[in-house]
Amino acid sequence: MDEPQLKNIEINKVKVDLDNPNKMTEAQFTALKKTMKKYGYLVPIVVDKNYKIADGEHRYLAYKELGMKNIPAYVLDISDPDRRVLRQVMNKLRGEHNLAKDLEEFTKIKLGGIKLTELGGLLGEDESYFEEILKLKEIELEQYLTLREASKEEFKKEEFKEVKLTLTEAQLEKLKEKFGEDVNMFKVVGGFIIS
Repeated sequence: MDEPQLKNIEINKVKVDLDNPNKMTEAQFTALKKTMKKYGYLVPIVVDKNYKIADGEHRYLAYKELGMKNIPAYVLDISDPDRRVLRQVMNKLRGEHNLAKDLEEFTKIKLGGIKLTELGGLLGEDESYFEEILKLKEIELEQYLTLREASKEEFKKEEFKEVKLTLTEAQLEKLKEKFGEDVNMFKVVGGFIIS
């Protein structure tokens, strides 16, 4: 197979697919725009021959908001079903982060003089997220992030047999907002939450 050639295309030719299952929060989209302003257009979009997006809808929307007239894109001669398959693959095959390596990375970023507020702004995270992680020991890190993710998604009580970690008042309030009466499934003992 020949490698696709990168082209510079008019942004107004690009078509958004309203069926795209990949969504971003407003905070994530704002972070994407900040990242693109800081580092530039690093990842071209991918479109089919009719300029319908297969990958990069959020990058396209960000640059459109930023006033770009032309953007780099790979234009592929593929069918609509293939475009949808490519979108699924590009959205899902991203790898997973090693939590201990993330902790090392955040430490090196901070020691390198980059403020965690800047990193947070580029990732759509609050600075307190990074400060909390930097305080944790490796074993606590996985527990912290597991509970943090659980507070974003619905889960069943039986999924967590026992989780122990220190939470800030703000984190505890977020749990109460998320779970309402179900927050009673947790016991707070000496600053730790135990399910």
